[in-house]
Amino acid sequence: MERSFRTSWFFGGLIVVQLIITIIVFQNFIFQADQFLLANQYDGLKNYFHFDRYLHQADHIPYTTLSQINYPFGESIYYTDNTPTLAIAMRWFSIHVFDISNQAISFFNGFILLGFLFSSIFIFLILNRFKISLWITTIASLTLPWIHPQIHRIEGHMNLSFAWIFLATMYLLIRSVDLFPTKKKHFIFKQFLLIVLVLFAAFSHLYYLVILSFLIGGFYFFWFLFERKNWKTYWPFLLSALTIPLISVAITTGVISSTDSYLELRRTTGSGYNWSPFNLNPDALYTSNAFNTIPFPLKSTIGFHYESKSYLGLFSLWGFLFFLVLFLIKKQKRKIWSSYFKQTKEGKVVLILVLATTLCLIISLGDYAKLFNQKLAFDNVLSPFYYLSKLSDRITQFRCIARFNWVFFWGFNFLILYLLNHYLRRHNNRQRFYGLSLGLLLLLSIDSIDSIRYFYQSGKVNVLSIEAEKKTAKKLLNGINTADYQALLVVPFYYTDTGELGFSIDPLEPWTTFSFQLAIVSNLPLFSTRSTRLPKAHAQALFSIFIGGKIDPLLLQKLSNKPILVVQSMDDRNVPVVESSPAKEVLIEGKNVVNRLQLNKINQENDLILYEWDIQKLKQNEGQIPLPMDGLEKKN
Repeated sequence: MERSFRTSWFFGGLIVVQLIITIIVFQNFIFQADQFLLANQYDGLKNYFHFDRYLHQADHIPYTTLSQINYPFGESIYYTDNTPTLAIAMRWFSIHVFDISNQAISFFNGFILLGFLFSSIFIFLILNRFKISLWITTIASLTLPWIHPQIHRIEGHMNLSFAWIFLATMYLLIRSVDLFPTKKKHFIFKQFLLIVLVLFAAFSHLYYLVILSFLIGGFYFFWFLFERKNWKTYWPFLLSALTIPLISVAITTGVISSTDSYLELRRTTGSGYNWSPFNLNPDALYTSNAFNTIPFPLKSTIGFHYESKSYLGLFSLWGFLFFLVLFLIKKQKRKIWSSYFKQTKEGKVVLILVLATTLCLIISLGDYAKLFNQKLAFDNVLSPFYYLSKLSDRITQFRCIARFNWVFFWGFNFLILYLLNHYLRRHNNRQRFYGLSLGLLLLLSIDSIDSIRYFYQSGKVNVLSIEAEKKTAKKLLNGINTADYQALLVVPFYYTDTGELGFSIDPLEPWTTFSFQLAIVSNLPLFSTRSTRLPKAHAQALFSIFIGGKIDPLLLQKLSNKPILVVQSMDDRNVPVVESSPAKEVLIEGKNVVNRLQLNKINQENDLILYEWDIQKLKQNEGQIPLPMDGLEKKN
């Protein structure tokens, strides 16, 4: 009773303090919600743009479609990185309850930042189940949410920053084993909740689906192995290890297959699978971040891709070294193993959780692993992906395999916290052991403070909402009734990513930003897009605007009779370098788009020219491109 009362006070205090810290660190997003973005370039800006445009599209557009890009085909939201679970909920609310579409970005930021609080709550619940000291539990719950590897994703891939999803899964797994076998009905209900959580995560970002599948499957599988002598009692664990991932994958693929009208046109394989930078560089586990004031003595002498960010922190690294040395010098190693991990249920849960997250760590190394500054390389036969990628090419769509290491951070830190707490209980009358715990927790706090300082007032200017940022776009469209047009074509044209070099054009960032601003100001859909797994057929159809003698029938039949606004930049600095054909020809011929399509100039702002493309004659000629006017003059 006393523990329960104290726990409630510590838990309440944790929530209040974490909220205060988050508000102070991200005060720009709280008090000037429409003025700042967590990222305003690259994939981060693209994700914001897709989220915003999804909420602003017409009510009749299906919930699974983003019609404002890849015009006139549109795109399935599963490939747009716009966090479908949140986006769909907000769009439904805007249509049926109260329109909050103009606050879309503010709500999105708020949801991302609530992740710090959600993480703290689940860490506290997990450590409380391990019977960790309330002081250690509270300090860890307050600090760990600020140093996990996924925190860096709020600067770009915001929906990949949801560490609380992994923590919630771990908590449900721990509660499941607590309830089994005495409360089987409650156990079954927890399995149902796990499936719901996996589906929520999968439709936030598909990478969560595969990571959680292996985390859950690994946890139950290892538990079954430990209880193999009692397999008649524990067979439901083996069943859960198989069915939860299979059911989750089946439902996810079923929903996507039934709602993605272009699924058959998409590549079934992913380009870049097993590319070394997309696999975990193990040196990143002990290489400090640039902003850490106290670096760990070991570090990589070569750089690594941002996908490899996986620093475990001073607390867990030094704690691991301490306990490793301690256990090696102890004579009764078997007794230590038994007392720490076999005699208590908490120790067993921690051990199996570490094993499950270690399985994910092994997967993150890739099918061809490289260790010790890439001096040791070998086929990673311990990774399930090593075999799955040979059985089916579809698994290669999850090419950024390094992301599997994220769950290992939690397993490893929970292990050190458990060992520290268990060790202190054994030596509760020796002051030097309290000094050890204080020293390790101080290192944890220092890492957390470093991260807080790094993210303090880290907001980027909201180039999508601030009126001053859209000044050029507004001047260019001044006096134009954009409702009279069907879409917006920007030249230089860009189109990513089909997964094939010759049919993908990566834009330069300033031009991407300006095209997004044009789309928002005009409220017109873009022919261009920055998504993933785009159909090659769509790229070919859109490329016919610039090359070939005829507009592709697939494109022509979807265009309405309204004219199209064309914006061309005469600044060569906006033209990306592409070496592969036909994408290369699209950029070259883009400079001749005025003559090719017989465009009518209607406005100009510095080196930006606005044209009108009347396509009715083109449709009457069944898409046949007329000879350029200067070509006719020369012929005559």
